[in-house]
Amino acid sequence: MRSFISHCITLAAAIGVCVLLTAPTAKAVPVSFAEGFSGAGSLPSPFLEQSTGGTAATFNGVNAAFPGAGSGGRSYLRTVADDYNTASFVADITVTLLSNGGNGVAFFGMGTGEPFPSFFNEPRIGPHIYMRPGPDNFLGGAINFTDQAVEIPFGGDLAGTGTHRLRMVWDAVLQQMTFAIDQDYTGGAFSATSTFGTFDGSNNGFGITNSRIFFGGTSGTTFDDLVVSVVPEPASLTMMTLGSLLLRRARRAG
Repeated sequence: MRSFISHCITLAAAIGVCVLLTAPTAKAVPVSFAEGFSGAGSLPSPFLEQSTGGTAATFNGVNAAFPGAGSGGRSYLRTVADDYNTASFVADITVTLLSNGGNGVAFFGMGTGEPFPSFFNEPRIGPHIYMRPGPDNFLGGAINFTDQAVEIPFGGDLAGTGTHRLRMVWDAVLQQMTFAIDQDYTGGAFSATSTFGTFDGSNNGFGITNSRIFFGGTSGTTFDDLVVSVVPEPASLTMMTLGSLLLRRARRAG
């Protein structure tokens, strides 16, 4: 062990990187994960939790459904990790919108994922950025965006009744979000039919306790195949490279 630590210190000094050997912190780094909602009866993912308020999501082994009645039944699933603002990521999810007017819209974004009763139970408590695609019979299938209670509308026929693949991309360095949709999604790789942004999140108040990835709705809206991919920052890549070098050197020394 002493020989291995010596090699670590020597190599770190040679490439100008300071390595601190410390115990793990209590706060976990946001992680990549995928959830296909194949477990029936209860929330299958250890990475997600139900938000408070509204009508809880249900799971039939195929997808996550939001069966609430009207805007009062809106609820959200959100990541257990609440510090995704600290990591650049790409998050994709498939949504199926029904022809339920304003109650048929879906929500996908970053924030606390808590419904705000004073505004139709949209996820506006605390800092937030989210997209809100709608069915054909709500604003002609438009997609609206909300950036810290400021609504940014886009034209109709960008979503609509049916199945779509949604994407959001967060840049943790610039604190910026972009969104995209693969309209009328039938499977396979994501292919954007429309992109939106960039939205500035630097003044939203995102911190290490209020930055969850969330999605939800009401009136039968369903979601499936959530994929969250954390993108290593340059500093993280440097440490990963250093770790690989140290491991190879230790093996040669052994």
